[in-house]
This record gives sequence, C-alpha cells and structure tokens, in this order.
Amino acid sequence: TEEYRAEAERRQFLAERTATTSAPLNVWAELGCWLEVHALRPDEVPRVAQLSQKANQFSVCTNRYVAEDLAALARDGQSRVYTVHAGDRFGDQGLVAFVIVRAGEILDFTMSCRIAGRGLEARAWAEIARDLRAHGVRELRATWRKTAKNAPVEGLFARLGFALVSCRPDEKRFVASI
Repeated sequence: TEEYRAEAERRQFLAERTATTSAPLNVWAELGCWLEVHALRPDEVPRVAQLSQKANQFSVCTNRYVAEDLAALARDGQSRVYTVHAGDRFGDQGLVAFVIVRAGEILDFTMSCRIAGRGLEARAWAEIARDLRAHGVRELRATWRKTAKNAPVEGLFARLGFALVSCRPDEKRFVASI
C-alpha cells in the first residue's frame, strides 16, 4: 500500500512539474533519485531470484535463477553479481536490479519495470563498470536475446556505449571496452 501511495505521489509530482515548465524535465534531479550498487549479499539472494522470475520487460536475456544458482555464481570466483538499490524523495524502492558478469561477459541485466524510465540503468552501469575496471576487466561482451516482452531493452547496450558486433532477428551481440 505504501509503495502504491508513493508511486501515485511520484507520478503526480512529475505531471505537475511537466505542466508548469517548458524546460526539459530531468527526472533524476527532480525526483532526488539515488542508487547504491554493491556485490550480492547473502540476504539479497531471495529477492534477486524473485526478480529474475518476475521481470520480463527489462531483462536482456530473461534468464531465470533460483537461490542456489545465484549463491553458486556469487562464490565461483569468476563471476560478479551486482545488486542495485534505489529510491527518491518519495521513498526507498529497495533492490530494483541485478547484473551478472562472468568471464568478461554480461550474463544478465535485469531491472524492475517500476523503476524504468528514470535513467537508473546508465547510472548503475557506470558504477558497475568502475568496479569491473578496478578488478582488471577491460572488455565486455553482452547479448540481448529477444523474448515476447523484452523489446524495451533491445537498445540498452547501444545506449550504454557498447558496439554491435552481430545482429539476428532474435539476438544482438555487443562488445565494449570499459
């Protein structure tokens, strides 16, 4: 109930702000958005598993994970599992996204659609890329795999600065130096 109330207030605020100014709206600044990115913690495993099962629109490959898969990835030594927490002036929205990187490849980039459209993905990616560089990663591969519902993220990697290296109707592959 509290989340629905906060979302209604958020939408009303943005609608009023848009109606009262002709200046371009900077959603991130107007809402006072914040985010925190860190490595997956054990207490976050159930929420990441849940998000992987439910997210369809903002999931580059729509991989489904169970808690055991995530725990294994987090401890295998070749993978980095990142979680993204976000909020704004209307409240903390909790863990809203996760990214899994293994052996120079993004296996997954999934975000709750309730937070989409605020530029969170680019800001989260900047934090993740910074951490990957600190751990010696210099190049990444990524794939977008078409599903019935994930068209909204078809251009995600291009927007994040990745170069398209192959394209089929059901799959696009990218690479980026970070």
